[in-house]
Amino acid sequence: MTLPRNFCYCLTLTSYFLLLALLLLWPTVLSPPKHIPTAVILIVSVLPLLFPLMGLLHGRRNAYVWAGYLSLFYFIHAVTEAAAVNQFSEMVAVGSELAASSLLFIGSILYLKSSRLA
Repeated sequence: MTLPRNFCYCLTLTSYFLLLALLLLWPTVLSPPKHIPTAVILIVSVLPLLFPLMGLLHGRRNAYVWAGYLSLFYFIHAVTEAAAVNQFSEMVAVGSELAASSLLFIGSILYLKSSRLA
């Protein structure tokens, strides 16, 4: 049994935009860096996530595959940040990134399964 395609589409896009918003807010508002310019962190963390955006919005299967791959890197980032967390705001950000990247992976896999080619 597979979930409806629209549910998987909404789950993937919601978690994608949640992860994107979190990655924009983390180095600017929640925990600004002290030694590295904020622009460098934003380019390194947000730019790869923007590549599959148009394909996700148009429902292209290839973009969902790449979004699933990218979500694993953000999951790894969240796990490594969890080891160095000191403040409550950072704990919330790490937990949110873990949840959003996991939901992005699950949503993209479910979308691919529900839109399987016959």
